[in-house]
Amino acid sequence: MAEESKFRRAAPRLNADPSIVSRYVRDIEADLSADLFLPEPGHGARLTEVGRAFLSDVRAMFENLDRAKMAARSVACGKRGRLRPAASEDVMTCTLARITRAYREQQPGCILTC
Repeated sequence: MAEESKFRRAAPRLNADPSIVSRYVRDIEADLSADLFLPEPGHGARLTEVGRAFLSDVRAMFENLDRAKMAARSVACGKRGRLRPAASEDVMTCTLARITRAYREQQPGCILTC
């Protein structure tokens, strides 16, 4: 809504009906006890000072959420995380040492401990 300045233009970007977007904004404003937008006759609405501050923090929140999702996906697909193999002493000193070295080079985001 902040980028579009009109509920009707913001609604398709949000996959919602304009009345639903309007209701969400009213609900948030009620929760904050402050107006996020001021009407501009013929132009829709513009952000208030409160709206600009809220938008800044909401954008940061979504950026953090995106980073958290990427981190979780990296762990889920084995690109990040912790792996602790176990083997006999003979295997650990020779074969596993080469394998772990190669693995660390290919997956620097993973922590590999023996």
